[in-house]
Amino acid sequence: MLGILGKKIGITNIFNEAGRNVPVTVIEAGPCFVLQVKTKAKEGYDAIQIGFSPKREKVTRKPDMGRFKKAGTSPLRFVRELRVNNPADYKIGQTISAEIFAKGDYLDVVGTSIGKGFQGGVRRWGWKGGDTGHGSMFGRVIGSIQSGARLGRVTKGHHLPGHMGVDRITIQNLEVIDVVTDKNLIIVKGSVPGHKNNYLMLQEAVKRPKGYVKRVAIQASTKKSVKATVKKWREMMIKAKTTTKKPAAKKAAKPEFSSAIPVFDVKGKEIEKYQLDKELFTGNINKAVLYQAVLMYSACARQGNASTKTRGDVSGGGKKPFRQKGTGRARAGSTRSPLWRHGGSVFGPHPRDYRYDMPKKLKRVALLSSINSKLVDSKMIGISGVTVAEPKTKSFRGLLNALKLGGKSLFIVDSVDQNVVRASRNMHEVSIKNYKDFNTMDVLHCDNLVISVRALEKWSGRFNQ
Repeated sequence: MLGILGKKIGITNIFNEAGRNVPVTVIEAGPCFVLQVKTKAKEGYDAIQIGFSPKREKVTRKPDMGRFKKAGTSPLRFVRELRVNNPADYKIGQTISAEIFAKGDYLDVVGTSIGKGFQGGVRRWGWKGGDTGHGSMFGRVIGSIQSGARLGRVTKGHHLPGHMGVDRITIQNLEVIDVVTDKNLIIVKGSVPGHKNNYLMLQEAVKRPKGYVKRVAIQASTKKSVKATVKKWREMMIKAKTTTKKPAAKKAAKPEFSSAIPVFDVKGKEIEKYQLDKELFTGNINKAVLYQAVLMYSACARQGNASTKTRGDVSGGGKKPFRQKGTGRARAGSTRSPLWRHGGSVFGPHPRDYRYDMPKKLKRVALLSSINSKLVDSKMIGISGVTVAEPKTKSFRGLLNALKLGGKSLFIVDSVDQNVVRASRNMHEVSIKNYKDFNTMDVLHCDNLVISVRALEKWSGRFNQ
């Protein structure tokens, strides 16, 4: 597993190739020096000990100085161990730089969080706290921490106030935005633990995105070998992206718009193709006006008869329920206060009219757009005439089956036949409207729009006036 030590320089933001503003953290990574190589045969596990950031020899302990002299380096301030798969790839005194990572890698960053000092339970553990108004003395204090009868002691691990921060924090799966090798800088997306100049440990991410190719181990002894290995890894990444990328699905071509609708008879046989007025039925749908029309019709449908009683409307409550002082309770002047059961309501709803209107031209645009939406979706058909043999539901059901209509259907006729009304009134998915009476909501609520030829001619002539 690849890893390196570093120091947090600061946070900033940059613009990526797509033009988006990305928050990033700049980390000074390396150069690090290998101080010790541990093997499973000798120490029981495979790891390397590396150091970063030089310090004065005066403040270095003598045992540590012996270790640094053995590695041939100056005293280092930040020393950590990293688990590796093959310790034979590393030698004491070897240099590890930021070149082991490249743009597109994913890292796990380990650091120490910022200290917050002694904090209460509300901030440290997210306690809710008690009431803060009306003379309450609770606020943000601790309160009860354990039952005296059951255990008589505080259980281990109970959340209490105490020192907050200065904890070991691991931020997983941070993407490397860029690597500046000449300055030993690694720029990662997002934030990392700790304050400015905080020491960090950067490791190859354990949880990588799907399709990510694991980086090959870099045996870095010279700059040439490092660059060759990085080049090889980048070639593997490009190959993986090209092989795992799914081919883009071809978008289905939209059918050409036709302003002609099929006309059927009552037996479901297609008679002709009726050509609509091309100036009206263009296929254009004004969604903004449709939205306004839906709001207007929905508001007009509201009854607005909700009514509540305020304190002045509720009867009773003329006498104080108890004396003002000496009871230990809050003073109360009436039993009809909004705080009491059966009391009045505060700012409750009262009967009102929600209706409002739209300009006539906007209504016309909305109605035409709703019809055009059905025409574009091929949900509009014509019929020679809406008639039934007898006023029975069975007869109208036969008409629907002959036309092969499913879902809600709106029939627009030039004159309403009472036999048709009686035959369809038990069918909730069917609505019969005169060409003068239907509106935008009627068209939008239906799945199929069926209009008689005579009604269509009269409606077009009336609409063009």
